[in-house]
Amino acid sequence: MSPDATGELLVRTLNRHGGLPCTQACNGEQFKRGRIYAAPSDHHIMISGDKILITKGAPENRSRPAIDPLFRSAAVAHGNRVIGKPIPKDIAIEARIAERVLSDLPSVEALGEQAPFNCPGCGGVLWRVGKGKSLRYRCHTGHAYTAAVLWAEQTNKIDETLWVALRMFEERRNLLMTMAETQSGGALQSSLDRAKQSEIHIQRIRDMLMSSDNGSRDAP
Repeated sequence: MSPDATGELLVRTLNRHGGLPCTQACNGEQFKRGRIYAAPSDHHIMISGDKILITKGAPENRSRPAIDPLFRSAAVAHGNRVIGKPIPKDIAIEARIAERVLSDLPSVEALGEQAPFNCPGCGGVLWRVGKGKSLRYRCHTGHAYTAAVLWAEQTNKIDETLWVALRMFEERRNLLMTMAETQSGGALQSSLDRAKQSEIHIQRIRDMLMSSDNGSRDAP
């Protein structure tokens, strides 16, 4: 759902075709059995006790609203009524981070080890949480990623950087060629040589972008 959408169409559609009444969730509202609550666009919906919590915390896996904050908060709030095992410590910490209640570094460090790369959302430090198939990454401001989503985000950042570099090298080549029109002797040769070097870099960057467009951005 688009961040600027009202969500009214979704609510009307679910009420028309679903078997349960649907309303858009409101912060602090007490939730009831047998109802569907739609999250407001660009907000997370979570459970705090018997009430609904609407927050604009950091996106998780590039999504807001996201399913992870909702089910984490429900598990922490209602324990074995939601899941069939004790709540892991990292899940409880992540639920509190998503509620924007807790964001101090010592508490986030309890999630796991620092990762050797930064959060693509804010540039902050990432912590490695879980292992194996449940491996994920989180920063202290609340951004969270699975390994696959983090890889995709890094790929997007690389592509953005390559496009900027391509534009700058093309502008540099064009400027050098313009300067060469009024030059002669050694100055002319210097501009032509530098323009040729710029063209080499341009072609290399184009090849990298073409490789990305041909499918190499898929997660390994």
